[in-house]
Amino acid sequence: MPASDLSYAGRTALVTGASRGIGLAIARSLAPLGFRLLLTARHSSGLAAAAEALRKDFPDTNIETLPGDIASEEHCRKLVDAADTATHPLYLLVNNAGVSGGGPVQELETAELDRVLEVNLHGPFWCAREAWRRLRDHQIHPRSGLRGALLHVSSLAGVDAWAGTAAYSMSKFGLNALSRSLADEGKTLRIRSCAICPAMVATDMSGVRGEAWLQPEDIALTVDYLLRLSPAAWPAEIILPRRDA
Repeated sequence: MPASDLSYAGRTALVTGASRGIGLAIARSLAPLGFRLLLTARHSSGLAAAAEALRKDFPDTNIETLPGDIASEEHCRKLVDAADTATHPLYLLVNNAGVSGGGPVQELETAELDRVLEVNLHGPFWCAREAWRRLRDHQIHPRSGLRGALLHVSSLAGVDAWAGTAAYSMSKFGLNALSRSLADEGKTLRIRSCAICPAMVATDMSGVRGEAWLQPEDIALTVDYLLRLSPAAWPAEIILPRRDA
């Protein structure tokens, strides 16, 4: 879809983990596209600061926040309820919120495994399920040719695994499986699902810095690319490796 034709006025985009890093970069890339933005993150102060900065840069964009923990099924339901309104129906869910963690399997406690899975897999599942239940009844967007899109920020650790990544890789392999299942289920309904699987990205969570690493904007550009694809293109997974890895 040409850039001049890319407009989602009257539709809502829901972005989780939107207070910083990848989520904030994605929100920033969506702001000029006409979306009403609903942003969520655990820490209300950081989320409020991010929203205020976006409002300053994009005064014509409707930007709302709903802080909470994506590991709560009830919060996920409330998010989708707030995102899908009569005047601005939900079109896009970006499952971005995530945590790192884990360690060697022999040292991995059940509580730590549960923590990683609840945020990285259960939360995205709950959000995707609730969004799907709304999107399936929506009208097809006249320009995109889709009812909506579910995009999931996964990881290269979701297609491979290494020593010490068991919990994290389990969560991201599961997220990729969720994306593939939804992509197959969405073909006839015209609901896109795609997992974005980057190598390590320079964020506060990863702790790496510099041009040798992927940047949050690389993920935001991938989201933008997926929004511009024709409905005939149907990727369920996009891998973004690092040149110097």
